[in-house]
Amino acid sequence: MLYLGVALTAIAAVRVAADHPMPTDNSMCLTCHINFEHEPLVEKHLAKGIVCARCHGVSYDHYNDEDAATKPDVLFGRTQVEPFCRGCHKAHKDQAKADAFLAEHKGQRLPNGRLIREDAICTDCHGEHRIPRGGPKTGR
Repeated sequence: MLYLGVALTAIAAVRVAADHPMPTDNSMCLTCHINFEHEPLVEKHLAKGIVCARCHGVSYDHYNDEDAATKPDVLFGRTQVEPFCRGCHKAHKDQAKADAFLAEHKGQRLPNGRLIREDAICTDCHGEHRIPRGGPKTGR
């Protein structure tokens, strides 16, 4: 049921933006979010023609807000990530490998900074798909 709510939110965001066509690339987003240009999750999806707006809505008002006060059309809380990703990715390609990875790394931080917990979600392991808080990353 949670997935349905997330899916309807994403669909509504795209429908509201009907006067702004779906982008064919991520250039609108990369104007400000340049840190995502070579982010693995973004690159893999873009290679299959899936742009940021497909999941986050066209977000035209967000794009035009120089003060960054307007949020994108669709954002995902931690509990919404896994059900939304499962809309396209029904399961891991190799579930045994994923289970072994989680068992080995549970309680550890990955290079992307995420702590692997018992309730790990897709973006904990896949990519660095988050906006950095408190300024640019250091120590890399």
